Amino acid sequence: MACATLLLAMAASSCGKGEPAPYSHEAARLAAEDCYRSLVNGDYGRYISYLDVTDSIPADYSAELEDMAAQFAARQGETNPVVGVSSLTDSLFADSTADVFLDILFADSTHEVVCLPMVLRSGRWLVR
Repeated sequence: MACATLLLAMAASSCGKGEPAPYSHEAARLAAEDCYRSLVNGDYGRYISYLDVTDSIPADYSAELEDMAAQFAARQGETNPVVGVSSLTDSLFADSTADVFLDILFADSTHEVVCLPMVLRSGRWLVR
């Protein structure tokens, strides 16, 4: 019995190393943060790859989405640039969806809380 308890304890402690389990609060939060940071940092292709529809749209429309994201980021950068993104909380649902609430910090020290509705598809969290 002591051996079984020791093995369970070792297995539990090793779970925290490496990538989080796909269906977890941590994985949903990390994906939402990376998605928004990609937009803010100008990696529009990566940002678009987080949208749930990108595997089913034509390549020219994907390019248009990237252009629109770049225009949005440029306007935001001119008025009040984003200087920080962090997840506050999330709601993880049984149907492999989540709502992740991000705290967006702007250069003028104001904050905005946004909710990214997420869905888990093939082991990857995407924005619905």
